[in-house]
Amino acid sequence: MTVHTTFVEGGNRGKLWRFRDAGLWLLEPPSHFEPSTSAKYLAFEPPEPPAPAHLAPLINKTRCPKYVGPHAPCAYTDKYKAGWLVPDALAMSPRLRQHLELVRRHIHALRDALALSLSLGRVLVLPRLLCLCDRSEGPLVLQQCKYEASELPTPFVCPLTHIFDIVRFASIAPDMGSAGSNLEGVATVTFRESSFFTNPLTPAHVRTNHTRVRVAADAAAMQAARERGEAAVLLGTSDVQALATLGPSSAFAHAPVLRLERAEGVFGGFVDGRQRAAFEAMIQQSSMLSGSWCCSSWYKPSGSIEYVGPHETLAWRPGCGITKPWEPERSPQCVDQLQAYRRAQQAGPAKLEYVLKSGQQGKDGYYGLKALRRLERGLAFETCPKGGADDPFNGTLSTCCQS
Repeated sequence: MTVHTTFVEGGNRGKLWRFRDAGLWLLEPPSHFEPSTSAKYLAFEPPEPPAPAHLAPLINKTRCPKYVGPHAPCAYTDKYKAGWLVPDALAMSPRLRQHLELVRRHIHALRDALALSLSLGRVLVLPRLLCLCDRSEGPLVLQQCKYEASELPTPFVCPLTHIFDIVRFASIAPDMGSAGSNLEGVATVTFRESSFFTNPLTPAHVRTNHTRVRVAADAAAMQAARERGEAAVLLGTSDVQALATLGPSSAFAHAPVLRLERAEGVFGGFVDGRQRAAFEAMIQQSSMLSGSWCCSSWYKPSGSIEYVGPHETLAWRPGCGITKPWEPERSPQCVDQLQAYRRAQQAGPAKLEYVLKSGQQGKDGYYGLKALRRLERGLAFETCPKGGADDPFNGTLSTCCQS
């Protein structure tokens, strides 16, 4: 049997990763499946997508929405006269807006899981990520967020290459075929593909012996979990607290696999300043968490939009983040810092807006997203077209579409 990969992002590295995810790559060395006899793993459940937004016919681009600000899209045209500029696409497609917010959550969860795996010294096994909008080089994908006549269900499992530049992503892990970082003070993290636990070459005790880790909202919930003998970690945990509950000296040190019930917001930052600097250097220098959606136009600079990256990890104040997580923080400074972190890093909803990354009025510059602000509870929706309770762009796409 011959398998041929087509329309795969990331060149040969992307094709190799797609084979890995499908469990079809059989040329890994034995160390890929068992790096050492003492190797331990960390896995997590990814964010669940909302119910897909209703699909409506796209507005003819000659009746584009009215916008305010210096980059009103009606002031210029699509270079190839086919498709829509990013602001128009965002205004017209609630499902695309949902997808961009879901990917933001995926990136946030992955960043926290990476930090936790580094702190615990465990190999991170990536989950299968669900998406709401497919990607394509052409704008026809925008109508239904999938190829015309495609039977792809929504939501669907999207490959890692749909979200990330796989060459950059794999650059942090020398054992994934990359040279890794040769710079002093830059961390490296070992990770595995989503099919790792179903691959028959993976040791049986790793495939089947998973310990569920609850994410406790506060110290009281942590204490209750401990009394029940359950593995648990505090929401917004520090590296030191994670080691106390799940590290080599904990009751779960010998668990082959720790599986977090969620990862969004689970990591609250580093007490160890050097480790934090090494982790942030890894994220920034590799650009591993950068990616973009494509395309609402055949002209990629005007039809691509970069995903929102996560905030930097927190650097805990001296004396904070070091108590046992089942003992509440007593210092008002520490309590204030933890609360501020949770407000800033919570899973959502986030209010987002598009920004021009370069060029003049987007003619030659890519669009990106930035987090405008984060809210503790739901958003009020007054934009036209009307958004639902999970629409993160409400209020940032100005005024209404013309009927």
